[in-house]
Amino acid sequence: MGNPRQSSTVYVETVGVELCLYDWRRGRVHALNPTAALVWRQCNGAITVEEMAAELRRQLDVPEADAVVRLTLRRLAHAHLLDESPDPPASREGQTRRALLRRSVATALLPAISTIAVPTPLAAQSLGVPTLTGISPLSGTTGSTVDVTLTGTGFGTTVQVSGTGVTASILTETPTSLVARVVIAANATPGPRNVTVTTAGGTSSPLTFTINPGVPTLTAVSPAKGVRGTTVPVTITGTPAPGAGDPIIAQNVVVSSSTSLTANLVVPATHGTLAQPLTVTTPAGTSGPIQFLVTRDIPTLTSIVPATGAPGTTVAVTLTGTEFYLPPDSLVGVAGGGITVQNLVGVSRLTLTAAFVIAATATVGPRSVTVTTPAGTSGAVTFTVI
Repeated sequence: MGNPRQSSTVYVETVGVELCLYDWRRGRVHALNPTAALVWRQCNGAITVEEMAAELRRQLDVPEADAVVRLTLRRLAHAHLLDESPDPPASREGQTRRALLRRSVATALLPAISTIAVPTPLAAQSLGVPTLTGISPLSGTTGSTVDVTLTGTGFGTTVQVSGTGVTASILTETPTSLVARVVIAANATPGPRNVTVTTAGGTSSPLTFTINPGVPTLTAVSPAKGVRGTTVPVTITGTPAPGAGDPIIAQNVVVSSSTSLTANLVVPATHGTLAQPLTVTTPAGTSGPIQFLVTRDIPTLTSIVPATGAPGTTVAVTLTGTEFYLPPDSLVGVAGGGITVQNLVGVSRLTLTAAFVIAATATVGPRSVTVTTPAGTSGAVTFTVI
């Protein structure tokens, strides 16, 4: 390569003892101390490195002038202040700032280049207060990331979203529009937020961006079962706030809190006896299902034959009624103690058989016998120990 040559994208101004170079292409201002300024002024493509070193010794009495010039040229090239740089030497040993300081070259005689960023000419001409006229989309859900387009005038610098749990960073921008990436935390409070744009000229008036609850989760329904042909008041819990957009046929849906709602579920009399998946839907989506069990009617118990037995014996009994389930979904209970139920068999929805084992020490007297199924517990009939 040839001799060092100054960059053609630089505007030059002297401020005090320093030389200020404005690189309009990169939007940077560089301040050069006297050593760096003297070297840069000689970078006209005709002066050699050796001639620059001689001038540095003559004007500033710089020791180690050759090494100082080469260090300065490297700094100038790194700052994009040269269109042409000299070929680097085979070795930079002894030409670093640290090496020159060790050889007693004063800090003030070493090159110093300070750089700051400045607005582009277009930005410098538009430092008035920005205006914000449009935002799209108008909302986002908790736990999501949304790329939001803002329109207006005089844009730049930063986008702010009021409140906590939401951050915004600019992806692309022009003086009249920008795209900001809005990150909404999962625990951000739902509701309206103010969005503004700030530049060196001030802050725009706000527009509204709304945080909506995320896709709900459904954790429990209580009670978790209902009899065919009845209306069951239930409480549904989950997070975040379930809304009234419940796809299950329901009446009197009331949102009690952000994690709970109540409703009356109407179970048709013709519905099969099975576990029914229950979900909750909000504008953000639909929860996963939990199971709501549809049962037959609560059982009835009308008779037990025989209705008596002696202590120390085992009595085979037949229980008659309605809406029995096959064991183990039907259970027979005997109050009062001293009687154990064994060998329970479901003959039909109307009949159960069992063995009542009566302890020898069982107290003589009546006992209440009931049948329990997933739908509930029957009324009692009497079995007497005699």
